[in-house]
Amino acid sequence: MKYRPENDDERRFLAAYRKKNWPRPAVTADVAAFALLDGALSILLVRRGDYPCRGQWALPGGFVDVGDSFDDQGEDIAETAARELGEETGIAAGSVPLLQLRAFGRPDRDPRTRIITVLYLATVPATLARRAQAGDDAAAAEWIPLDRLDRIALAFDHADLVRCARLRLAELLFEGLLAGLLLPGSFTAAQLRGYLAQATGRSVDARQFGRRLRRLVDDGVLRRVGPARPARYRYR
Repeated sequence: MKYRPENDDERRFLAAYRKKNWPRPAVTADVAAFALLDGALSILLVRRGDYPCRGQWALPGGFVDVGDSFDDQGEDIAETAARELGEETGIAAGSVPLLQLRAFGRPDRDPRTRIITVLYLATVPATLARRAQAGDDAAAAEWIPLDRLDRIALAFDHADLVRCARLRLAELLFEGLLAGLLLPGSFTAAQLRGYLAQATGRSVDARQFGRRLRRLVDDGVLRRVGPARPARYRYR
């Protein structure tokens, strides 16, 4: 809901407020979009077409449009995330849900100026993921399997952003939140365990996973489908 001044005194205060008296860091939004393609959990990266870090791989994202008045303050950060994902990769705004994870604001994270970024996570169905293509200032857009990421030097501090997003992705697979978009069909316990290993980048203990799987079924996050052996599951 748009803020409304309480009275004339507050209106006069806002009219006289000089925002230039205060530091104004830039704000960006970045998106870690994941898809399951040919059995591999993959993340969508764009190759930067401009300096700084021209030619390096990065998460899709960009600057929040900021207005210059009380009545026009620009766009919501979530709108920025959706817009930039669409402009740089062709995945249209609103076609996938975005989950805000956290902000990154280390002072030296970008050489241009003090930039604070807000990281979002998206899970993209395979049919939509395959239509991704570069646009705007991105020179290329490509789905990179997670097990190949250690061979790629990411721009800025995006390696930190990706690590954060991967850990949250693993949690989502256990919680069911957004996971049904990523794994829309049925899968075996062994496949789910493999996806978790891909998300975290490390092996998953079989005994602990078995206990967690039974809890997911008991809690209604997963349901068993069909009489097949080995058992197959899907998100409710």
